[in-house]
Amino acid sequence: MSAIRHVEKSGVSIAFTATEKQGGSDIRRNMTKAKPVGRPGPGREYILTGHKWFCSAAGADIIFVIAQTEKGPGCFLVPRRLPDGTRNPISIERLKDKLGNKSNA
Repeated sequence: MSAIRHVEKSGVSIAFTATEKQGGSDIRRNMTKAKPVGRPGPGREYILTGHKWFCSAAGADIIFVIAQTEKGPGCFLVPRRLPDGTRNPISIERLKDKLGNKSNA
């Protein structure tokens, strides 16, 4: 029997990440990188490496991330759990003060 129990949910939560260390709204300057695991392309698996300054809901089931591919910026949905049920190795470095709300990264 697996140590991870599958739980059915009636919905999912989705977060987004924004702003990187260099700041600004020009996503072409984003430093987060996306490298394909196999063949590149839509719907394919990528490994993302980078640092975002803000995440709208750090505990969400899926996180929307913009990252640089070899062809320019791309949009990625990063799951909290991998297909085998293990947690995706997403790390949160710190929580910042946001108008009294300390639960958002």
